[in-house]
Amino acid sequence: MDMDIYKVTFNELPIQYIKRNSTLTIYPGQFLRKDSTYSITIDYISNHPTYLYFSGWNDPAGIKRKQIWAHRPVTWLPYLDDRLTVDMNVTFDNHYKVFSNGERIEVKDNEDGTSTWHYRMNHPHPYFSTALVIGDYLYRSWENNNGLPLEMWYYPDQADRFETTYAYMDEMIAFFEQETDLPYPGNFTGRHLWWITFMAPWKPPPPRSSAIICLSTTILLP
Repeated sequence: MDMDIYKVTFNELPIQYIKRNSTLTIYPGQFLRKDSTYSITIDYISNHPTYLYFSGWNDPAGIKRKQIWAHRPVTWLPYLDDRLTVDMNVTFDNHYKVFSNGERIEVKDNEDGTSTWHYRMNHPHPYFSTALVIGDYLYRSWENNNGLPLEMWYYPDQADRFETTYAYMDEMIAFFEQETDLPYPGNFTGRHLWWITFMAPWKPPPPRSSAIICLSTTILLP
């Protein structure tokens, strides 16, 4: 964890902490009760977010698509190896779309030309599978025959490929439900979660470049 920690607060009050190598130890100054709720805020900068990939941002030829993606939170988010619920709030240039795990709760336009995207995982999931995707996308939404919300993302300049790319999506989901005898992908919040698919590059993007992302992550321990 190559991070510079600037401040740690517990229930909005500054507390003592020690950072040794990749471990951050905090001292809340009180006994913690299992049935109580506490708030910990970490103000930090990640110096080498090696699992957060930037593609096309420093491309003099202007050929590559400008994208940011990650499928692991290691090196760019404070990491806890556990099953957690997560609220992810991502603020970025409003010319781009943002995707992360779970249900999209809100997209709020800000006065400075950015938008804040709020995603939520209501039930504990493996934290190491936290994803982030930012890029110039559009998406279309509908429900399949069983009422499962579907959301398919695509590049604006490839809208003519949408029908071909996702032509059999309904049949694919029906096949998995029939083979497993389970509704896909499981009823977590009183209704099915979103099935979201991307048109994505075949090859992984090159090493990251620089960009500014504002992240606010709320993690609740089960």
